[in-house]
Amino acid sequence: MSTIQFQFFVGTSVVFQRDASLTLHDQLQKLGKKRPLVLTDQGIMDAGIANVVTNQLDEHTYDYEVMHDIPANPPSKVVMKGAMLIQNQQFDSIVAVGGGSVMDAAKAISIMSANDGSINDYDAIIGNRTFEKQGPPLITIPTTSGTGSEVTQWAVITNEETGRKQAIGHPFMSPVIALVDPVLTLKLPKVLTAATGSDALTHAIEAYTSKNTMNNNSPLIDHIALEAIAMISRSLVRAVTNGEDLEAREEMMAGSLLAGIAFQNAGLGNTHALAHPLGGKFNVPHGIANANLLPVVMAYNVDACPERFETIANIFEPGAHKKASDAVVFVEQLIERIGIPSLSEYGMTERDYKEMAKDATTDVSSFTNPKETTEETFFELYLKASKLTV
Repeated sequence: MSTIQFQFFVGTSVVFQRDASLTLHDQLQKLGKKRPLVLTDQGIMDAGIANVVTNQLDEHTYDYEVMHDIPANPPSKVVMKGAMLIQNQQFDSIVAVGGGSVMDAAKAISIMSANDGSINDYDAIIGNRTFEKQGPPLITIPTTSGTGSEVTQWAVITNEETGRKQAIGHPFMSPVIALVDPVLTLKLPKVLTAATGSDALTHAIEAYTSKNTMNNNSPLIDHIALEAIAMISRSLVRAVTNGEDLEAREEMMAGSLLAGIAFQNAGLGNTHALAHPLGGKFNVPHGIANANLLPVVMAYNVDACPERFETIANIFEPGAHKKASDAVVFVEQLIERIGIPSLSEYGMTERDYKEMAKDATTDVSSFTNPKETTEETFFELYLKASKLTV
């Protein structure tokens, strides 16, 4: 009989409900904060979603400022700009309203406002510094159902000098409060719903099949990841097909949240190791990269933990007595149904994939993949996912 042993961390208080975002003032009051820096992106501003935050701050006469130029795949220079803004203007808290890029940038900005050097110095794999101080408290308000970043201690920041997407994490980086409001996702376009939902599904599957989860025999992570897989797989097509389906949006957001909790404690795998260079060097949206890569990586990993993939397959199709390889087929069909763009649309060549395969070998996510992977194999996985070879 195997021994049960695991470590588990969630550093964020979660408020999950319809209109949770409207409790922001109450949360800031509890924290005793009156001077927040609001971080978002231009798309959230143009869509009017940021008004959910600013209207409350205006009504209660907060002294705040909005930084709305957070780009996708946020670069280190944006992090350092935000950190300097906090230092110079003495903001006492941060409110991040947006998707994964905004929330990742917010975590990095908060921690760098209290620590020396550049954010690039704190890369989890090749960095040479450790965070010593905690930054101002962060409240996250996610506007997509995908990254789970609202509850994790991790941020992915691009080193613009090298194109490397750096995993940067510390318990100090955990948001103090996440206001998870499915109503905010009702107007999310189909392509973003599909891409972010694919990201969430990837988090759940890679957490459940990670080396850490298998080695540590953690029933808590298993249950959380499997519930996330169930929620996402039964609601993603509905959310893409009808964005106004609030029940589907609610289940997608809950599944994404659970997947974030699971992967923070379990680690990820080769899908993310391969996706990060695509985002860092060619600006491929993270969810689209994951969607193209996930079935290829699942097919590669299936013989490393067939019983786990069989469990996934039977969650996808309950009562059908499916085998491990059926999980791969289901994901392939799902990705096709939700209309994910092909990697071929982004113009990468075989030479590009060869270079990115080197980066994948040093990505932190590759270390918890259930199966050891060489640089040559990473290259082959890229080619399969891009349809450059069979």
